[in-house]
Amino acid sequence: MKPPPIRNSPLHFLNTLRALAPLLIGAIGIGIAGCAPTHIPLTAQVVALGSRPLPLTAALVLPDLVRSAIFRQKSPCSSADTLEAPLGAALEKGATQALFQLVDTLDVVARKEDAVNNYDLVIELDVPNLNVEGNCMSLGAAMWLGIYAALMTNKVEASAALISHVSDIEGRALMASTRHASEVYTRTFGMSESPTPHIAAVMSEAFTDALQKMGRSIASSQELRVYARKVGEKREDRAQGERTILVRTSDVDDPPKSQAISTKNKHAVVIGIEQYREQLPKADYASQDAKVIGKYLTTAMGYAEENVAVLLNQHATKTDIEKYLEGWLPNRVEKGDSVFIYFSGHGAPNPKTGDAYLVPYDGDPNYLGTTGYSLKRLYEQLAKLPAKQVAVVLDSCFSGAGGRSVLAQGMRPVGISVENPILATGNTVVLTASSGSQVSSTYTQKAHGLLTYYFLKGLHGEADQNQDGKINLTELYTYLKPRVEGVSRREFNNEQTPQLLGSPGILSQGLILLGEGAR
Repeated sequence: MKPPPIRNSPLHFLNTLRALAPLLIGAIGIGIAGCAPTHIPLTAQVVALGSRPLPLTAALVLPDLVRSAIFRQKSPCSSADTLEAPLGAALEKGATQALFQLVDTLDVVARKEDAVNNYDLVIELDVPNLNVEGNCMSLGAAMWLGIYAALMTNKVEASAALISHVSDIEGRALMASTRHASEVYTRTFGMSESPTPHIAAVMSEAFTDALQKMGRSIASSQELRVYARKVGEKREDRAQGERTILVRTSDVDDPPKSQAISTKNKHAVVIGIEQYREQLPKADYASQDAKVIGKYLTTAMGYAEENVAVLLNQHATKTDIEKYLEGWLPNRVEKGDSVFIYFSGHGAPNPKTGDAYLVPYDGDPNYLGTTGYSLKRLYEQLAKLPAKQVAVVLDSCFSGAGGRSVLAQGMRPVGISVENPILATGNTVVLTASSGSQVSSTYTQKAHGLLTYYFLKGLHGEADQNQDGKINLTELYTYLKPRVEGVSRREFNNEQTPQLLGSPGILSQGLILLGEGAR
């Protein structure tokens, strides 16, 4: 009897199966990866347009359909994977950054009929067109190629375009509908790298470019300037008030009812900077944050009004901040007193030194060393005070990646630590809105910074975990941290993790913020 052919033998079958195993595993991996979309954090960081604001009121019309728009597209790196990004939310944030620089007042409305006859200028934006292409392979494909994958690179590119419509107060076209197209942004990366961060980078760069071109196109319009001049001539007596974006109220704006008695041994400096002299992107609701924090301090937390300094916008220059932190406070604080510092506005990193800076009203991220106020300097000044306890709350971020942070031109976002050796042994506790590499969000629906909203919400009693009628900073942090993380991830597709920094000894004492016997 002849032996069976080799190709039909069990040994041949096993060898074949062994050879196909990597392909099968790769295919299964791709299938699993394709079950859920890949979420892309789409951001826009519109820099200064270099144009003086026109004396006009403007409405940005963003219907709910546009605001809720989601970008979805097959990934160029895997046909089984779908990319998904919050296009409408990114458009609202980026467009307000760009357009706010061009006019005196900018409101966001949902319907054009709400804007006509109520605003000098009516600006409508269509849902942007965002496209991602590439020449790349998935990680599963790289497995198949083995050592050859190390010799190859992947490539992704993105472009964006949006159409604007600008009308006068009566709804008549003031500028022709204009399409603003970005350049094509490209990135290359290794076969072994995840494509997601590179796709996110080119999408955000293209999206920002389109918004930047839209802003510059409107700013350079001769028709618009002629129109603004005519409107100005008719309204020479128009009040020159503080520019704002859609003033909204929040459920936490009114302090909780409290029997706290004002004492002389508690002092606070509260800073809120929403708009900047150097035409930096607006830090939405930062001045509202500070106003409400100041109200809580004097009506619910036992701070005497004369011991609370609230610095807003143009009254929060670097000189003002130095005056109150390095002159006013030391002249008042005595041994055993308590100090509360609050800042809402832009932070900025200095990539050369690794230092984090608060950006005053007249600050310039290109010259932080001379126009910014560093956290290191803040901590050093507070350490000199004879206070028993110092609490610092920073609703800002320092990565330069957007949100409540800005960056010098030509620089890339970096991870900056907000910690300092002084905090490890001193009596200062610092609550920050996010880690050094993250972006801090504005909670537009609640008209506050995301950290500030839950800080205030917790003071209404929700953070009183042991129900003793007192709320300390550690309790408040335990309450707000998961809520800030959840809303940031769910609403903004962003990772934001608040930090509580201080020595173990001071943290264990539980600095009481609200309640009978607060100190």
